[in-house]
Amino acid sequence: MAILSSMLQTPSSAVVVCATLHSSPNLQLEAFDPQEHCVDFCVTLGGDGTVLHLASLFEKDTPLPPIISFAMGSLGFLTPFDSKDFAYYLTRVLSADNPLAPLYITLRSRRQCKLKHVGGRMQSFNALNEVVIDRGSSPAAVLLSVFTDGTFLTTIEADGLIISTPSGSTAYSMSAGGPMVAPSVPCSILTPIAPLSLSFRPLVIPESSEILIHLPDEARSHTARVSFDGKGGLRMRKGSVLRVTPAVHPIPMISMGMLDSDWYEAITDKLKWNQSLREFPRIPSTASLSEEDTPFVGGKGAVGAAPSPRQSPTASSPGRSPGPDPQELEQVRYIQRISKM
Repeated sequence: MAILSSMLQTPSSAVVVCATLHSSPNLQLEAFDPQEHCVDFCVTLGGDGTVLHLASLFEKDTPLPPIISFAMGSLGFLTPFDSKDFAYYLTRVLSADNPLAPLYITLRSRRQCKLKHVGGRMQSFNALNEVVIDRGSSPAAVLLSVFTDGTFLTTIEADGLIISTPSGSTAYSMSAGGPMVAPSVPCSILTPIAPLSLSFRPLVIPESSEILIHLPDEARSHTARVSFDGKGGLRMRKGSVLRVTPAVHPIPMISMGMLDSDWYEAITDKLKWNQSLREFPRIPSTASLSEEDTPFVGGKGAVGAAPSPRQSPTASSPGRSPGPDPQELEQVRYIQRISKM
């Protein structure tokens, strides 16, 4: 952290840190105050949760500074840069005047959420990943009326509803069965959580759509719970309305490649999306298999069939004991396991 702050420090600029880091005795840096400091550039060290925390510090829908995120977490869809190479990438960003090594920016859209309580009290939040309305501590399913652009869409009876951005499509929404959407696609995703209707599938709507969620008076639950990027946990009483619209200013995230190349790399390398099964998975150990444990499958070259020249004692290589070929044994056991599933 000391090296990082020294690289960012200049005679005409200062380095500030979030309040949690400011309490560290090893750092002599000023704590960030959104009302006092005008930030030009942000650096995060951590995982996706660190980026979400940084986004929550900018509560107002105003132009946001560019962010470079170094991965120190477990997954990291929002952190494409390796923390081991922070000096190289940070130097490249700070001297961004080389036409042969351009910098790329991915604009991550946010959602502006306004919760209007019964009585007129209003609360505003911004969400980078998703806003979730669920049943909270109530054992009963929550009943919600959904409107888009002033038109009634549907009534939901489920454990909850996720309104996700493309950035959040690989988070909670995906775990609930929602689609994965590239960050550059302008849309919002409505994903139900354990709906009572089997025909209620996730829905992708235009980003520009205004979404209204109403907790009707006839709902069995007296309240619902609303959270924004996993924070908040606000109580939504009967008659309350949640209004979700696109934020005017997205978050500019510095990326390693053009367009959504970082995202495609993340879903293939980190999520193992559509991982090929052309090669049979290797069984941990075949040396401990006894002759009694060897499965019998008929067919040419199969275990238990007439020995092929490769398997016969006379054709065996010096020092190799006769018996089934280990590779064929692997394939047979794999096929039998799959057929029993």
